[in-house]
Amino acid sequence: MGLISLFSIITPYQAKRGYMKTIKRCLLCGNEFLVYPCLKDKRKFCSHRCANRNITDEKREKLRSKMKLIRHSGNFKKGFTPWNKGKWFGQIENNKNCNWKGDNAKKLAMHTWVERRKGKAKEHKCEMCENQAEDWSNKDHKYKRVLDDYQSLCKKCHRKYDIKNNNWT
Repeated sequence: MGLISLFSIITPYQAKRGYMKTIKRCLLCGNEFLVYPCLKDKRKFCSHRCANRNITDEKREKLRSKMKLIRHSGNFKKGFTPWNKGKWFGQIENNKNCNWKGDNAKKLAMHTWVERRKGKAKEHKCEMCENQAEDWSNKDHKYKRVLDDYQSLCKKCHRKYDIKNNNWT
């Protein structure tokens, strides 16, 4: 039988913050062990080893059968090909992606979305002055997922357009 000294019950750090542990006795081996008060009704054994020894054959069979069901359920049968096999996270696009925000996305995300579909703005001409474009500008400044609502502009025209439409930030 192991005895716990008074010093191992509470450390100065724990005493300063008000942590208190209680002593319990293991149901299987009889050793004493420390438990936080919130767990005193749940903890019955001093270690996983003692807890596992206490499991009856019936309980062990039940656990094994549950694990078999989980391991061999539904989509993971032999010969089944997952829908996202061979795709990296970025290829699962739009509403199939778990991080999809739709029209609630930020400006940067919308501009990235437009750039993926229309290409970089530098590959286009400015729609106002016919110079090389540098930015994608949103026409109505509502930032919806409508490709026709974006125009390629050079920096100078983009600034003029935003000031004219009272959306200069």
